[in-house]
Order: sequence, then C-alpha cells, then structure tokens
Amino acid sequence: MRFRILTFDKIDSTQTYALSLAKEGIAEGTVVISDYQTKGRGRFRRQWQSPRGKNLLFSIILRPSRKIYKTPLITHLAAQTVKETLEAYSNIVCTLKKPNDVLIRGKKVSGILTESHSKAHTIDYLIVGIGININSPPKNLVRRATSLFKETQTIYSRELVFNTFLRKFATNYRSFLHRK
Repeated sequence: MRFRILTFDKIDSTQTYALSLAKEGIAEGTVVISDYQTKGRGRFRRQWQSPRGKNLLFSIILRPSRKIYKTPLITHLAAQTVKETLEAYSNIVCTLKKPNDVLIRGKKVSGILTESHSKAHTIDYLIVGIGININSPPKNLVRRATSLFKETQTIYSRELVFNTFLRKFATNYRSFLHRK
C-alpha cells in the first residue's frame, strides 16, 4: 500500500475531512493527519480532545475489495496494529477492548472510529480514524485515559510511531485482503 499523507497544523476533524475526500473518489491509502483538531470525535459522536502537538490524530481512507460483513474486522485490524506499534516502542503490554479501544493497565491510550459507505454488498470506501495518546501529560487526560508519556515518563517521537504504525498497518491490511 502506498500512503499519501496530507498534513495539517489544525483541522476540525481528520475523520470529517477524510470522509469528504473519499466521497470525491480520492485513492486508497490517503491519510489525513493533524497536530490539532477542533472537533475531533469518536464513536457515538463523543468528543476526542487532544492538546496541540502531543498525540497522533489521523484518518486513513481505504477501499477494500471485500464484502460488507468483513468491515468490522478492519477496526480490529487497526486496533491490533496500534497495540503492536505501542508495544514495540514502549515495552508496555497493551490490551484490546472490543470493538475499538487499546488500553494500558485498563486505561484508554487509543480509540478507533471506522465509518464506511457501501454499494450493494461491497464497500465503496472505509475511513479508519485513529487517536493515540503519545505525549499527553496527565493534566490533559480524562479520568479513564492514559498516554505513553504518563506510563513511562518518556517523550516519544510521534513521527517514528506514526511511520511504524503505517508500515505495520500496510502489512496487516495486505494479509487481510488476501484472506478468504
């Protein structure tokens, strides 16, 4: 998978922008990433807040050639990829809370929002929005959330974590597409 990265300092929502691009027909592998979101959102229209420049906030546009009933597997694939990435960087064990959260010691470090549009029985496009708390200090976290920084007292390169995630995601996604 080749990624085309669209980077913003500030945006209302990477998910909303990615949805508009997908409707216009932009290619699979387009990623919208921002340092700050004014209207970040999660499942059930919950607000996703993040301090400027501390975390990873991005959405990936996919156009999988799979049946609609396989769509929920992509949310799990994204969560598993976040888990693998964070464990590789922090040596902290992460767990998955279905359907879309990654936890450290029972606290949320990442959330995933998947939205799709279909035609007949196939997916036209699917947007995977991901928020990962990388360098948020404890004062910027809600009660049931954590960050890599809070857990390890180490500042992480968001760029390295992001690039590692994309590499792992491309491999996992390719395997997903070739599974029966």
